[in-house]
Amino acid sequence: MVFPDESSFCFLSGDSLEPTEDPLVGTTVAGRYRVEGLLQRTPWARTYRARERLVDVSCTLKVFGPGLGEAVRERFTDALTKARRLAHPNIVEILGGGTTDAGLAYVAHPIRPSCEPLGVTRQEPSYALGLVLQILRGLCRVHDFGARHGQLHPRNILQARDGHLELIDVGLGRLVIYEPWEQTDQALEAQHYQAPEVSSGERATIQGDLYAVGVIAHQLLVGTKPVDAPDMRQLRDAHSARENPDLGSTAPQLAAPLQKWLSRMLSRTPDGRPPNAHQALDELLSAATEASIQPADDPRGETTPALVQASLDPQLRRWSVYRGIFAKMLEMGFPGGAPDGTRNGLGSIAGLIEKLEGLSQSALDEHGKLRDALHRAREGRENIAGQMGELNDGAKEVHRDVEPLRIAAARHGEKAKDFPEQAREQHREIVRWEGRSGLSEPYKELAAAYRGMADLVDKWWAVRSAQLACEADAEERKEELLHFSEQLEELREALRIHESNLFDELSTIESTLADLGRQADEIELELLDVASRFSAPLRSKPELGACFRELADASRA
Repeated sequence: MVFPDESSFCFLSGDSLEPTEDPLVGTTVAGRYRVEGLLQRTPWARTYRARERLVDVSCTLKVFGPGLGEAVRERFTDALTKARRLAHPNIVEILGGGTTDAGLAYVAHPIRPSCEPLGVTRQEPSYALGLVLQILRGLCRVHDFGARHGQLHPRNILQARDGHLELIDVGLGRLVIYEPWEQTDQALEAQHYQAPEVSSGERATIQGDLYAVGVIAHQLLVGTKPVDAPDMRQLRDAHSARENPDLGSTAPQLAAPLQKWLSRMLSRTPDGRPPNAHQALDELLSAATEASIQPADDPRGETTPALVQASLDPQLRRWSVYRGIFAKMLEMGFPGGAPDGTRNGLGSIAGLIEKLEGLSQSALDEHGKLRDALHRAREGRENIAGQMGELNDGAKEVHRDVEPLRIAAARHGEKAKDFPEQAREQHREIVRWEGRSGLSEPYKELAAAYRGMADLVDKWWAVRSAQLACEADAEERKEELLHFSEQLEELREALRIHESNLFDELSTIESTLADLGRQADEIELELLDVASRFSAPLRSKPELGACFRELADASRA
């Protein structure tokens, strides 16, 4: 509880009140989230244990700021809008978020009490590949829905005890606020997972996310980072200087197909990496099959966690208990009848508790509406995601055709390179015998030279035709990929329309919940003030000692 500024003691225990170490602890952020305790502090954000106001829903609350500039607030709002669409077994869903008038940006997640950040020590290959596949499946949904993670590293991946992984802070990490290559020791660890090309202009890209997956995969399969530098300058130098990794020498224990896949993920240039997470996942599955490795399954399969079911806040039930104890105090402390002021104080407490209970019931009703709206939102998103999945499956089939065609075209092209010189040499032979014959005598050698040129051109034509056919087929497949991309973009537009149709409804519900929370804060402050003034003169009565102990016990229950 946070008492009014003028209060000097806690009416429950009688202890003197002290200011909290963190100014947010005990307060309500944006009328929605009551902050209960600090969990973690970084230079760019603080993470708190929190609870939805007026209902019994626990959550974690990440708060950025204060004093975020307009550009940062716009970046955050855009990233939050995209992140709130994401519901997937390998992504921690967002409960809410936004910015406050005080310049605080915040985001709320469901609490994951049994999860820890992903450990990136070397693992047995089957288990390691299973973890990487979970990360890629989460990224497939992120990228399909038009978002980017932008800050993928082990601390932004939660691992449950059964091995299930969930991505957090999708699009909402340090890069929302700070420059990508910030010169601080605190940012150094995260920047080891940042692709070399990431800049202030392009903070988050698909290929940047895939590079981060490559670094994590290298740690899980090899036991080290592909680049490990002690400071920012050396890290930047290593990124700018190094060639694509030679895993044949640095990780000879890895099967060759996995070396090839990992080298591609860690390519120094974006175009050397897979075009998207779906392709990266498909290539990893192919590499695992070729290496005769069966990746471990996700222990939770493809089941998305159910939406949170709200219930009444137990904190409010305590007030009813306190009211009963206060009534007992009046009976025991004033056998002949309590003074009017004291009786009126108990009446005020009862009236304020009744108001709080009414607000709590209203909040519970609003949460029911919110859950219904979110359920409809999720159904629409899953429908669109299913259609995207079918398109991506088709695109993967086409991708599988393109690479062999490209290789065949290159092979034919290499063969065709020798023919021009051979033709010139054969032409010189023709000219030599044409000169000798003067085209007035039939030389057998001239006929052979002509036939040699004809045979050579036939072979040249066959090779060149095969090259052109492969190139044409590859171009046709690329056109198909472009068509798939256009269809995916149409589905993203359908997703935007779907979200827009629900935006007003969700905004109205969330605004109502925030208003109810603010009203509850005002009433609770008044209630604390009245309860403190009610109980202060009663502490001098020794016969009420047991009642005050009962109050303290009730507060801890």
